[in-house]
Amino acid sequence: MGATKMLEDFLEVIEVEVSPRETEWVDNDDGGEWVETKPAEYRSQTVLREPNRDTKSQSDLERVINLGKPQVVVDRIRELVNITSQWNWCYDYIYYLNDMEDWENWEAEVTYDDDGVELYRTEKPEEPIEPLRPADIVVNPVLLRKYPSIEEQLDYMYHNGLSKWKADMIKPVKDSHPKG
Repeated sequence: MGATKMLEDFLEVIEVEVSPRETEWVDNDDGGEWVETKPAEYRSQTVLREPNRDTKSQSDLERVINLGKPQVVVDRIRELVNITSQWNWCYDYIYYLNDMEDWENWEAEVTYDDDGVELYRTEKPEEPIEPLRPADIVVNPVLLRKYPSIEEQLDYMYHNGLSKWKADMIKPVKDSHPKG
């Protein structure tokens, strides 16, 4: 999916008033009335839609996997993690677009002495770098089946403690499926 199509899902264009309408009082036979002398001026501005409040982090996804939740729950949390990362990217991308516009319209500031001789000229800043759009997170279903059921894990914690549970049930799965 291209950046433009992705952004369409998160952005909307609104009209922003840049100069208010002007009116003046005009006397007439009925006493008078306000007459518009200059209409308001508007320009389009792109803004982010209201963000989805139901978002999750990578640690939420890992916790759900470690708890042995059903695949349907893991998939829903994964979708929410992906939405969160896309929202964050959209914010970064809008800042990039604004920085790029400033960069393209940049003009040097020049300082002259009393005789009109140029003393100093500002240098154009480096071109802004476009943020990379995050890839969707994919959860390996094989990894999900490696963890014991939640009931087994809770029973093991009760009888052996948290440290032993981590060492015996969680660490072997994590070690056999390293990140990266």
